[in-house]
Amino acid sequence: MSSQYLYYYGINLLKNNPNIKNNRKIFNFNTEQIQTLPMTANINTPFIHQLITDNNLPITKNMTCQIAYKHFSINMEMGWHQDDASVFKHSNRHCEKYGVEKYNLFYNSKQPIYTMVLYLNNYGEDFYGGEFCFVDVEIKPIKGLGIFFDSKEIHRVKKILKGTRQSCLIKFYI
Repeated sequence: MSSQYLYYYGINLLKNNPNIKNNRKIFNFNTEQIQTLPMTANINTPFIHQLITDNNLPITKNMTCQIAYKHFSINMEMGWHQDDASVFKHSNRHCEKYGVEKYNLFYNSKQPIYTMVLYLNNYGEDFYGGEFCFVDVEIKPIKGLGIFFDSKEIHRVKKILKGTRQSCLIKFYI
């Protein structure tokens, strides 16, 4: 039920705020350079700075970033979500009293402003499944493909059917 709520929440978010979709960028990057990316990198690290500059990303000097390497193996998936958010289910009594929907989002920590996913291997060769989905488009990951988007945008990763999907996830914060 919460997954369905998030999907429709995502559709309405795009309808009511076209800037979220306008922040989306899909680009190619040099996969050899990512091998030198330390986990303690920041927006001034040459590889990240080059991605920001080459793709005209809206990252400002006062932002910081966090980096994580993700390895999804068979049967792993991520349902519809916003980055660093959880779904909170209200009781029927709470909904009636405060006039809110049954599900709301809340943030476990500081919410990132933007997210960037960099793919390190190929759909159809190294793994099957694991497509990256926004509510309006599905992307089959290939090595050297980057996706940049507003962290409020609802997205998911479909179930891995075979192999291991590898990516680098970079979240930008103020």
